[in-house]
Amino acid sequence: MNKRLPHLPDDQSLATGLSSALAGAECVPVTVVDRMVNPNASTFPSEVVTCRLGDGTQVRLLCKYGGHDHPAYGHRGGVGYEAEVYRRVLAAAALPVPRFYGAAAAGPAGNALLAIEYLEYPLRLNDTRDLIAWEQAAVWSGHFHARHEVRSRDPALSFLIDYDAEYYAGWPRRTAEHAATLHPEFPWLADLCRRSETALLGLLEAPPTVIHGEYYPKNILLKEGNVYPVDWESAAHGCGEIDMATLTDRCEPDVVIRCEAAYRRARWPNGVPTGFTRTLELARLYVHFRWLGAPPGPKSRRRVWRYEEVQKLGQRIGLI
Repeated sequence: MNKRLPHLPDDQSLATGLSSALAGAECVPVTVVDRMVNPNASTFPSEVVTCRLGDGTQVRLLCKYGGHDHPAYGHRGGVGYEAEVYRRVLAAAALPVPRFYGAAAAGPAGNALLAIEYLEYPLRLNDTRDLIAWEQAAVWSGHFHARHEVRSRDPALSFLIDYDAEYYAGWPRRTAEHAATLHPEFPWLADLCRRSETALLGLLEAPPTVIHGEYYPKNILLKEGNVYPVDWESAAHGCGEIDMATLTDRCEPDVVIRCEAAYRRARWPNGVPTGFTRTLELARLYVHFRWLGAPPGPKSRRRVWRYEEVQKLGQRIGLI
């Protein structure tokens, strides 16, 4: 049954791991009935597992595995970290999220295993142009940020990544280093990176909340009128506008306008705080530097459009 997945736990190890993960739910032992590759796997390997629980019922789980972390200069936690986000943050969010079944170690290497509800036949937000769906995603984010402004400094959430001054300043600094060969092509870049190290600290002035960190349309599932954000390994204490910047990254103007308006209404029904527009511009600048400041690789040339965008933002913000 698992011949196509040699890098994942064998059936017995997976059953043992799931039995441990679900032990608190009084539905063990767990028997693995079927498993298939998750066609939408992203940073970490995952698969869809059909299980028979101790009471005879069957469920389909999305099982996500750790073992090859990609910390990205403190931007991303691993699968074990994401499990804690489900357990400590999302369980009390009172918003639609896939059900968290549990987490454990699986396989001889003891890699982290996260088991959540598998949503059958969802639509990813990036696969639709329905503006109502995009507005719903913005509203979900606005409600989530509003509820977690108060909760963001709860000691129970102290495990979350914290976007501090060094975190923000590091991205334009690394961008300048990685793009050294591009400075003749973009003569304004070195100065912009230097000034942005200070400018991005303006994001610390916004009320901190808990953010998704990569609230991109590909990480947002739609099913039966509900929004289900997934892939929470980059959740953090940070500026909520960052999630709006990622949601609308490379979107058409009509989508951006509708999403921003829906977000403002959801997060601040009594009035938008002064400085929201500039904070959102800084958040967009950060998102571009977050990609440009990542280690160069074979896909680096695909990021060239982001240099053009940071130039436009730098001019609007007054950094160029």
